[in-house]
Amino acid sequence: RRSFRKRRYRNGNEREAPRVALLASNRYSSAMNAFDRITQRPGQMGGKACIRGLRVTAAMLVSQIGAGRTIDEVLADYHYLERDDILQALQYAAWLAEGQDLALTDAG
Repeated sequence: RRSFRKRRYRNGNEREAPRVALLASNRYSSAMNAFDRITQRPGQMGGKACIRGLRVTAAMLVSQIGAGRTIDEVLADYHYLERDDILQALQYAAWLAEGQDLALTDAG
């Protein structure tokens, strides 16, 4: 059995560091291997997820699709991208959002 460091909380309680953090890091590293078109380098675009090492972030592509542009329109603007780049950016965004609850406001 692995030993975990104890964590001291503001209220003075001590507990073992949560195992969830370790599981999340394992989930992250194994999933990033599945995204073969997504790269992250600390010195490029502030460490954001980029497409194939280019200076195009996954967030840029997802934002454009979210704004109503089609994949073909985005590809026309970024001639060096491929359809699979955009699809994987969307898959990456879905993976990041999975399990996160967002507070939404009623539009009415």
